[in-house]
Amino acid sequence: FGWFATGTVVRLIFRSLLDHMVVAPKLFGWRYTHDQLRIDRLIKKNNWGTAVVVGWLQIVVTRIINTFLPAFCWEFVYSDGSTQIDMRFGEKLVATEYIFTVWHWDRLVALCFVFLLFVLVRFPFELRMKLQLAGARIGQAADAPAVETALNYYIFENKLNAVNLSFGAFLVAVGNFMCGVFVDEDYRVSFAALDNPGAWGVVMLQILVGCVMTLVSLMVNDIFVLHKYKNMVEMACNDNKAVALIEAGSLIGSSFIIEACVKGWDYSDPPFVSAIILFLVTQVLIVLFQLVFESATAYNDEQEVAIGNSAAGILLP
Repeated sequence: FGWFATGTVVRLIFRSLLDHMVVAPKLFGWRYTHDQLRIDRLIKKNNWGTAVVVGWLQIVVTRIINTFLPAFCWEFVYSDGSTQIDMRFGEKLVATEYIFTVWHWDRLVALCFVFLLFVLVRFPFELRMKLQLAGARIGQAADAPAVETALNYYIFENKLNAVNLSFGAFLVAVGNFMCGVFVDEDYRVSFAALDNPGAWGVVMLQILVGCVMTLVSLMVNDIFVLHKYKNMVEMACNDNKAVALIEAGSLIGSSFIIEACVKGWDYSDPPFVSAIILFLVTQVLIVLFQLVFESATAYNDEQEVAIGNSAAGILLP
């Protein structure tokens, strides 16, 4: 009960903060007011793309918080020397010592890292959008309407949801690899020890490596998986949900591999090499699988994606 109540409160606080700082922040778009960018107002407009971003973000934050709970509670040794295995059912219901392994100072620091990272990763996603859409303007007629390059525009408009699908999946991918950084497998070991100042530096390095791997997987998707399309142009200009769904599936799938890499990256000799090799090999396999899948389908994947067939987009990842 203590864990459930604590996690629920933390998630509700995170929901409010992330809505204002990550999903629809006023800081990133001056054309809209705070009132216009309120999530409940956007949802009331039937803006399901924004709802997907908010919903996926809540799920992945819940998953991150759940990694803070140390595993194997039945092995926890209480102050009287007993364990869960030794205790009667009634004693288990009132035992509270185990919850203090969750209420540890390093969990609070970890939450600060998580929140800050979610705020910062919006920058590279929006930078990618601006760079790709700026290139889309080249060759257009002088009187052609300008292509919107602000992410807040797609968050606000309730008829343009492909970009939101991609952005939501990107946040899920970032959250998934953070589960590998902050997983606590032993109540005796914190994320970083008080007597080891360099331990938090290792955590920050893991986060940095996870971010780089996530951005690389996004580039692989752009260059190889959907090499026949300009992803952001298709999503922003044509609202191509098939492209968005393929990109989302590829990102989320890669994120589980990245989670495993950052979780066990120091188990090799030399350190970190096996994790990097694993990540690179899986990216190659994702591209190869996509080619095999396209050759095995009875329909033309390229044509279906080009017309925005969402069913084909869901199936391909």
